[in-house]
Amino acid sequence: MNKIITGGDMNADGGVDIFGRDQYGYLRQYPTDGEGGWEEPVWLGTGWETFSEVAGLGSSSHTKYNDLVAVDPNGDLVTYATGASTTGMYGPYGPIGTGWDVFKELL
Repeated sequence: MNKIITGGDMNADGGVDIFGRDQYGYLRQYPTDGEGGWEEPVWLGTGWETFSEVAGLGSSSHTKYNDLVAVDPNGDLVTYATGASTTGMYGPYGPIGTGWDVFKELL
């Protein structure tokens, strides 16, 4: 993994989930099981190597599931809203703003 992301509680089970992005751009979610253990990783897709930064965000879509934000190659900050389920799947992204490529990392 070349990027580890703490996303908060992404599947609404009360535990903090993490994400891992590998050198090929594959993103996987590593959800907790709500009892101190881990569930099987969830494969979320490819192409994530194009983002210079990826971070967890509270629910920008006003659901009980947290979202992801990322800085794309144009320097735009975009959000990936969590699907309305505990599968960890993310819908299409939407723009938040421009000029975010000047920052070294998202917190």
